[in-house]
Amino acid sequence: MNAPASTLSVIERVMRALAACCLAGMALVTVIDVTGRAFGYPLFGSEEITAFMAALAVAMSLPYAHRERSHIAVELFYTRLGRKARLTASLLTNTLSLAVFATLGWRMLDFALDTRASGEVSMNLGMPEWIVMAAVAAGVAVFALMILTSLLRLITGSEAV
Repeated sequence: MNAPASTLSVIERVMRALAACCLAGMALVTVIDVTGRAFGYPLFGSEEITAFMAALAVAMSLPYAHRERSHIAVELFYTRLGRKARLTASLLTNTLSLAVFATLGWRMLDFALDTRASGEVSMNLGMPEWIVMAAVAAGVAVFALMILTSLLRLITGSEAV
């Protein structure tokens, strides 16, 4: 399991860098748009660009948030549980999360392919939306793989609870 886990770690780092680039890009587009509006020349399509980058930033940062365990947890309740109850709760939440995010990634990819087939593009810039949808689906799929990795580590006992 070391080779797939290390590959997943490399993918997670690349996705984290992409998420950071999207956040910086959103800030840059906003500054250009606001400055342009002050001089009567707003950036055409800035809302679409920002929305696309926001979706990508969220999807690309999910695996990092999972690895760092920076997602929301009910620590006050969780820390009061015994080890066996914490393990059971972790197994249950990871299993449910895996089911939800694997399904979400699959359906998002299916929707992206349907959008591609229909030729749908964004309203102002005419950009193909399916590319962003497919990238979000890929980000969610990597997130689901990281959840699966955590679940396997919990089952084998190599991850602490």
